[in-house]
Amino acid sequence: MPELYEWSAIQDLGWDTLFLGNGASIAICDRFAYSSLYEYAEREGLINDELRQIFAYLGTRDFEMILRLLWHTYLINSILGINEERTQNAYKSLREALIRTVRDIHCDYSMLEDTLKRCANFAKNFHTIVSLNYDLTLYWIMMLGNDYLGNWFKDCFTISENVSNEFVGLYFRDDWEILREPYRAEGSTLVFYPHGNMILAINRFGEEIKLKLEENDFSSLRDKVLRCWETGKVIPLFVSEGTTEQKERSIRRSVYLSTVYHEVLPNLGKNIVIFGWSFSDNDIHILRAILQNFSLKKLAISVYDENNFESFSSEVQRKINQVKQKISNNEEIKILFFRAQSNGCWTQADLLY
Repeated sequence: MPELYEWSAIQDLGWDTLFLGNGASIAICDRFAYSSLYEYAEREGLINDELRQIFAYLGTRDFEMILRLLWHTYLINSILGINEERTQNAYKSLREALIRTVRDIHCDYSMLEDTLKRCANFAKNFHTIVSLNYDLTLYWIMMLGNDYLGNWFKDCFTISENVSNEFVGLYFRDDWEILREPYRAEGSTLVFYPHGNMILAINRFGEEIKLKLEENDFSSLRDKVLRCWETGKVIPLFVSEGTTEQKERSIRRSVYLSTVYHEVLPNLGKNIVIFGWSFSDNDIHILRAILQNFSLKKLAISVYDENNFESFSSEVQRKINQVKQKISNNEEIKILFFRAQSNGCWTQADLLY
């Protein structure tokens, strides 16, 4: 049986990267435990028969993929003067289903502020943060951290003059590595989203942007993002669900996601902390990309148990065995398991200020 550490016992081992899975968002707010946007929309009667047929025909439950296809079809029909309403109606129905679903599931900032400040204090100790989550919790963490630390957290999106004026936004820098140099802060942490995020979008010219919003009003950020979607000028850039093959196809369609997948994930440093990731089969492409890093030496993996480890449950042991099996071909990597509820870790860290 492997040893299960408290975070305090391993926190000083020189960790380079913090990798966040859905469990990291659930630890902040348990409403994020509803992992399938499609299932929620279906349950609430937001998916009509026509949309259901489209999802089934394309063999996916990824909102972003279907939205993008319907959106571009509608735009092309309009340009060609093809007068038909079914595509437009299907696009609007799916857009409204996604907006309603995210609005229902996504937590309010006012519920989370102190918890987010704790996470920010934990997150600032890493050179890189990678998040698989579509929600705004990490973006709020960055904003809170920068409000106190200066320009510490950077997602590598900046203003560019060589783009269209279709929608005001920030653009991903090709030379993102240069942003590791501290600027107006004592340190820096770069943040990446391999499956996209609510704050990211695509305009009708195919340009991938970060929505430029008034960042000092944390509490209204979620609703401002949803209002941007409602305008129809942009569609969200995030991979909501699907098999690992479907997610890889979505990644290949995106310049930003491809860059993160091919340049960032294989270069996350020697020592990585993984918090709240289940290593599910539909994310195996992410694990493959991380394991391409031949300098990788240590993985610290959080383990959560609802019994709070009063006893070492068989379910926890099963999870540990599953993870070790998926990384078994890399015997040089040392794997450490730690309690997700440890003092000083993620939501259990001290308040940033």
